Amino acid sequence: AQNSWAHARLAKFAATTVRFNIAPFSFAYLILSDGSLQATDLNSNDSKAGSDAELTIAPTLLPRLLSKDELAHAQIVSAGDAALLAEIFYLWRNLHWDAAQDLSFFTGDIASTISCGKCHRWAT
Repeated sequence: AQNSWAHARLAKFAATTVRFNIAPFSFAYLILSDGSLQATDLNSNDSKAGSDAELTIAPTLLPRLLSKDELAHAQIVSAGDAALLAEIFYLWRNLHWDAAQDLSFFTGDIASTISCGKCHRWAT
């Protein structure tokens, strides 16, 4: 699995929750004991009252964040557990997504490599 090293880092925060607010959406995740994430509904009666960490990201920041613009990180509004937030930002900076590998499951290796290459050239 891609970036499996990140699970060990997140496992330290087992049983904590993180909420990402990207208007108009809100996504909440529970960190499991193995460091994986499970989507959760923080509004339901069977969950904790709130999240341990919360990040609010303006939709206009998304392209800059995806291109790893370090200055964009300063514009994310964050609150909650400082150690957990520091880990989230560390992971964001150091995780690398191999989009071509994931896309190849649907399109095949050649088509995914061509598609991702064109997207990369367009973004830079």
